[in-house]
Formats: sequence, structure tokens, C-alpha cells
Amino acid sequence: MRKGGERIKMETLETHGNNFSIEKGMATPCSRATDKTVFHTHQCYELLFVPEDVVANTNINGQLIHTDFPMVVINAPYCIHFSYYEENRYKKEWLAFYVGDDYFSNFQNTVIPMKQFLDGASARIFNLTGYYREIEQIVSLIMDMERHKNQFTLANQQLAFGMLANTLWLHSKEEKENITVSEHNYLSDVIAYILQNLDQNPSVPEIAERFFVSRDKLNRDFYKYMQISVANFIISSRINTAKILLRRKKKTVREVAALCGFENDVYFYSFFKKRTGMTPKEYACGTKK
Repeated sequence: MRKGGERIKMETLETHGNNFSIEKGMATPCSRATDKTVFHTHQCYELLFVPEDVVANTNINGQLIHTDFPMVVINAPYCIHFSYYEENRYKKEWLAFYVGDDYFSNFQNTVIPMKQFLDGASARIFNLTGYYREIEQIVSLIMDMERHKNQFTLANQQLAFGMLANTLWLHSKEEKENITVSEHNYLSDVIAYILQNLDQNPSVPEIAERFFVSRDKLNRDFYKYMQISVANFIISSRINTAKILLRRKKKTVREVAALCGFENDVYFYSFFKKRTGMTPKEYACGTKK
């Protein structure tokens, strides 16, 4: 999905597990946002760790924020955003943690939930100046656990990430240059509606009517941020969701078809193969005849 510090326009929506996953990459400097740096969104909370000595520009729901300090950015589900980097003196990596709502279900009374960090906002940027080393050590611990998964239990990983969340929460109460992004982009709601109703195969006219905008405005706004039309986004989301469900191998092809808004599995077979070059069964098995 990424090349260096840029997010490559291959999929406009990244789908991560409902619990926890990690992504990392080099914060490659560039002087401005490029056509390879596009807005994107996630179906879960994103906690982005940007190390010291990295100068970044972050656009969240259309608000551009310049930062020259080590930081953690927490983005709400479906929040539309991107980042690019002006400087990275020591070739350091950014790290993104994707956290589902139920990740801390066993630690409800001991770990601050992501929702509480945002308190209704779209995103928050935490200035780590003054406690960067403390956060860096916890992040290193989490990454060590990720590299040696067979040596740690899920509870170990949850406790380590909980330590990160609680440390952030503790220091967020201090007087620092933390930034709250309250601006809301209606397209976040559009994306959420599409993804939560794929089984109904939502149409562009239906979506425009639901959100009280014309079809032209909806498509114009959507393309401006996501670099894809609403109709093509729906198609892409149906295929991407089908891929995920097929690889999990917990649903039949017919069940996957229904969950992705296809009226019958015959049409689903044809639709899926036309866009992937493989039948659903071939894709699920990772083989092609």
C-alpha cells in the first residue's frame, strides 16, 4: 500500500482486522503532496507514531496541519486523512497501529479506550516532546512482541498497547501543544454507510438522497478526496470485502456473495472473476487453474 512515505493509490480503503494490526514504512521526504499521496480511511481506529526529527504535514478532513515535533496521531474510524513528510534527518520509520473497538474488551476497567481519547473529535495529534523516550520504549516493546509472536500471548500484546494508550492519556492532561481536529467531513459518513450496507448494494442516487446532496456534488466531492467515483468505490469495496471473507474461509461462497450485495452466487462468480482474474474458490485457495 505504501512506497516510502507516500500512500500509493492502489486501494482507496484499507481494511484491517477488527482487533489489532501494525503497518510501518520509511518517512521519505517530499516537498509537497503528490498524486501518489491520496486521502484514505480505515474502518477502525488508527494510532500513527511519527518519531523525532521528522517534519510532517497531515491533512485530516481537509484541514492541513504542519508539525515539527515527535507525535502520535489518533484518527477515528472513517476519518479521511493523509500525511507526507518534508524532513527525516535520520531515516526513521513511522508506525501505524490499527485497533478495533473490541480489542480491549477484556481490559475495560484498566485501559483507556480509543473513543475516550477523541471525545467526539475526528482526530487528535499528541505532541510527545518531554516524554518521547517513554513512548518510544513502549512502541519498541510492542514491535518486539510483534516480531516474536510465538513467544507472547494476545493478553501480553494487549497489555503492552494498553500501556501505550494509558501513558498517552496521562500526558495528554498536561499543558502541551496537542491538536484536536473537530472538523467533520460528511464523506466519512458516506463511506461508513457504504461499508456498513454492502449487503444492500447501495446506489449513488440512494446515497445522495440520504445525505441531502445532489449526485453531481456527491461524486465531485468524493473524487476530490478519494480519487475515485462513488460507483467505483462501491464496486472496489464489494470486491475487497469479498476477498477478505474468502481468505478467512469461515463463509461459503454463497454467504460471501450475499454479504457483499450480490443477488446470487452465479453473478458473483462472473463479477469476481472479471475483476480479479480468478473465481472466488480459486482466490480462497490461493490457486488458479
